[in-house]
Amino acid sequence: MWVSKYKDILHLYLLFLISVVVIYKLPTIAGAVFQILLLIAFWRSKRDYFWLAFVFVVQNFPGALFSRYTGDIQNTFSLLTTSQAGTLYFWMIFVILAFIKALQKKASYQLVIVNNIKILAGYFVILVLIFGLYKWTAVTRTLLPWLFLFILPRLLQKEVDFYRFFQLIFSFLFFVIATQVFQILFTVPLAKYLGGYNIAGTAEELKSVVRPTDGIYIPYLALFGSLYFLIYQKKIYRTNYLLTIAGLSVFSIFITATRSWMISALFITGSYVFFMTYQRYNLILRLIIPFILVLLIIQFVPAVSQQVDLALHRYETVQYLVEGDITAGGTLERLSVRSPRVFAKFKESPIVGWGYGDEANEYSDGHVGNENLLMHTGIIGYLFWLMLWLNFMLKMKLLNNKISVKNPYNNVPWLFITMLVGILIINVSAQWFNYLLGYLSGFTFIFLFAFASFVNKEARRAEHNLINTKGI
Repeated sequence: MWVSKYKDILHLYLLFLISVVVIYKLPTIAGAVFQILLLIAFWRSKRDYFWLAFVFVVQNFPGALFSRYTGDIQNTFSLLTTSQAGTLYFWMIFVILAFIKALQKKASYQLVIVNNIKILAGYFVILVLIFGLYKWTAVTRTLLPWLFLFILPRLLQKEVDFYRFFQLIFSFLFFVIATQVFQILFTVPLAKYLGGYNIAGTAEELKSVVRPTDGIYIPYLALFGSLYFLIYQKKIYRTNYLLTIAGLSVFSIFITATRSWMISALFITGSYVFFMTYQRYNLILRLIIPFILVLLIIQFVPAVSQQVDLALHRYETVQYLVEGDITAGGTLERLSVRSPRVFAKFKESPIVGWGYGDEANEYSDGHVGNENLLMHTGIIGYLFWLMLWLNFMLKMKLLNNKISVKNPYNNVPWLFITMLVGILIINVSAQWFNYLLGYLSGFTFIFLFAFASFVNKEARRAEHNLINTKGI
C-alpha cells in the first residue's frame, strides 16, 4: 500500500540515481543510449506529469549534477556533446517529442493570455524581418521552451496531473537541501566527487558566502505549490506537511544568498500569510516548532551557522541600495556597470529596439532583465509584454471577484498574481521574460500561465455547480 502510494516518488529518485551513475560512471556512448531509451519510455508513457517533473529536476542541476556551467561537458545530460549545431541536450529532443505527443491530444483548457501571445509572436516576426537573427542554432534552441504553451494544456489536463506533478517536486526539495548542505559543509558541490569540476579554496579562504544556487527553481516552484494547496479548500495534503514544504523552500532559497530570489520568496509568502488565509494566527502558532528546530540546527552546526551569517550579511547590502549606493557596497555590478551599458544601447533605438541580430547579441545581458528586454524589443515590445502581465493579473482578479467564498478556488487567483509579481522581482536581476528563453525560466512561467488557465476553467465550473445546487 505504501509503495503504491509513493510509487511516482520512488521512481523519480531511482531514475535520477540511475541517471547519475550512467552519465558519470559509464562511457559516453552508454549515456547517449540511456537517454534515447528514456525518450522512448516517455513517448510510450501515460504519466506525462512524471516526465515533465523528471526533466525539470534534471535541468535544475541539483548539486551541480549534469550542469553545463561547470566546464564538464562530458557529464551533461546530452545526446551529443559536439556537433555543428552545438551540444544536443536531452531536453531539446524531449520538448520536440512532447510537442508531437501533444498534437495527438485536445487541450482541456485555453490559455487566458492566448491573445497576448499572438501579439508577441507577430512582433517577434517583425523584429526578425528588420534585424535578422544572430545565430539560427542558438535562437532555435532558446525558442523551444515556447512550445510549452501548446504542450502543457494537453499533457497536464486534470487536477490529478497537477497534484502528482507537485508531489514529485515537493519530494525532491529534500534532495536539493541535502546537496546545499553538502556544499556548505565541504565548500564544493556534490558533482565534484563524481568526476565533476574542481573548485579551489574554502569558504574561509575566499572570505565570502558559499552560493549553493543549483536547483533553486525546485524550492521556488515547491513554495508556490505548497501555498496553492494551503489555499485550495479541498484538502489533498496535510496542512503541517504543506507548511513544512513552504518553510523549507524559503530556507533553501535563503541559504543561496541570492537577493532577488529571497525578496521574491518573502513577498509571495508574506502575501499569503496576510492576505490569503483566514487562519493567520493559527498558522503562526504552527510555524513556531519548525522555526525553533531550524534555529537549533543553525546554532549547533557550525558550517550552517557560518553560512547563515554570511548570507545575512549579503542580504544586508540591500540597505546600501536604499541609501543610494547602486553598487550595494561593491557587491552589485548590475546597476553600476551592466545596466548602463545595455541601457545606452537601447537609447540608440528606443522605439523598436535592436531585435535579435548580431549587434543586439553583442550587448545582450541577461543579468539586467528589464533593460535587456527594452534593448531587444524597444518601448513597443516592452509595452506588449506589460500588456501580457497586466492582462493576466486582471483576469485573475476578475476571476476571484466572480467566485464565492464557498468556491474551493477562492483566493487561489490572488496567489497566481503574487507569483507573477514575484517572478517580475527576480526578472530585475535575472532575465525570465524575453523571446529567447532558458529552459527553467521558460517552463516555470509558462507552467504558471497554464495552471492559472486550468484553475480559471475549474473555478468557473465549480461556481456554476454551487449556483445550481443553491437553486435546487
